[in-house]
Order: sequence, then structure tokens, then C-alpha cells
Amino acid sequence: MLFGINPLGFYYILKQSFFGGGIIMQFRALLKGLIGGLSLPVLASLVIAAWFYLPGYGTLKAAPFLLIMAILMPLVAGGITGFAAGRRGIYHGVVVSTILWLLFVLLVIWLAPQIIGAWLLLAGGIALFLGSIGSLCGVNLKYQKNLREQKSEES
Repeated sequence: MLFGINPLGFYYILKQSFFGGGIIMQFRALLKGLIGGLSLPVLASLVIAAWFYLPGYGTLKAAPFLLIMAILMPLVAGGITGFAAGRRGIYHGVVVSTILWLLFVLLVIWLAPQIIGAWLLLAGGIALFLGSIGSLCGVNLKYQKNLREQKSEES
């Protein structure tokens, strides 16, 4: 155990996913969630850039936009992943949020290594929580959609 985490756990998940048993992780769903989660910062960057070029708004700080993006990114990625997977929302949300958080940490290390601190761990915990909540919401949306389709077929 390393910091309370079993390092072989992810290996067993991958092994069971690829080589038998029930599929625990749906990798297409994870890929869809990553694409959705990573497209959000691109769109937010375009909005921030356009906002700075508007007359009279050049002094606006980008921090609120970046904070909103950091909150929405794991929610959106988890929601897309949960909807695409249709089951086991917490697992999918935690995995996609962990990947996004690790990419964020690498970006911080690359662009601003002087601001590395304990807040990165706090941000990681928040991202994992938001990703799992988003994924649970996505799974529930998929369930509700299937329920509505079944009711419309019966009618």
C-alpha cells in the first residue's frame, strides 16, 4: 500500500477489463469523457481571449473564468463518461478525473513550477469528488433516457 492506495489495483482493473470477467471499465466511455473534459478548457480559453479584446474589458482578471473551468471540467468529463458507460459511475468518474487532474498537474509543473504546493492535492481531491458526482449524474441520465424510451415503446 502506498499512501493507502493499492498500486496493483489499476492493473487488476485493466486485466479484468481486457481478459475476461465482466467489463469494469469501458474505455470508449473514458475516451469520450476525456475529449469532453479537455474540450472545455479550449472553449473557455477562446471565451477569455475574446473577452480581453472587447473594448473596456481588458482589465478583467481571468482567475474567475479559470476557477469556473476547473470546477466544470471534471463535472462535464464525469457526466459524459457516466452517460456513455451507463453503469458504475463512480469508477468511471474517478478514473477520468484522475487523468484530467494529472494532466493539470503536469501543465502546472511545466508552466508555473513556483506555485506547486498543497493546493494541488486539495484540487485533486475536489476533482475526484466532482468527477464522481458528474459521472453518477450521467449514469442517472442514461437510466432515465432508457426508462423514457421503454415507456414510449409500450404506449
